[in-house]
Amino acid sequence: CASRFEIDPALRGEQRIIELCRRIGATQYINPVGGLDIYHGRAFAAAGIRLSFLRTRCEPRTIGDEYVHLSILHDLIVDGIDACRERLPNFELVPPRAEETADA
Repeated sequence: CASRFEIDPALRGEQRIIELCRRIGATQYINPVGGLDIYHGRAFAAAGIRLSFLRTRCEPRTIGDEYVHLSILHDLIVDGIDACRERLPNFELVPPRAEETADA
């Protein structure tokens, strides 16, 4: 839980995530693919952390008239572990955009 760490409150967004990764000794950070425009490979690489994004080819579920991608916890509770295992091939790790990792 991030709130257990005393992190400078001035750190926000990407810098806060990088500091959390440092504190726990993480060497890789995986974010949903929607973060491609938020997190930058160069900043993570400078901290010695590999950045990847998780993309799914699974069909979104519907809630009412709205399509949504729900969390893995939801899927585990509703569908069970075996069904989740069967869907694993529908996920892929995507690297940051090339311009975000190239040397300046």
